[in-house]
Amino acid sequence: MTDLASLLPLTNATIMEAYIYLVAPWVKDLGLCELSVSEGHASARLPQNPALKISSGAVCGQAIMSAIDTVVAMAMLTTQRVTKGTVYQHTHFLRPA
Repeated sequence: MTDLASLLPLTNATIMEAYIYLVAPWVKDLGLCELSVSEGHASARLPQNPALKISSGAVCGQAIMSAIDTVVAMAMLTTQRVTKGTVYQHTHFLRPA
């Protein structure tokens, strides 16, 4: 088993090992790819996937928020200050449900 401390601070050389070690299986099912980090920053691509779409054809907000949370958590691991939990998320609906 990987020792998390050996992967920190997170770099492009350690990001995939940390991703495999830290991220829940259902989040991995989102298929995030092209993960990249620099100090205080992270990016990834959420590929097109019919399984992530709702009946209108839009990507499910839950999938988007999970991807955002995962990428922000990775960005936080690029610094010496290790976080303790999920990022703050606030949702504004664009139209009534």
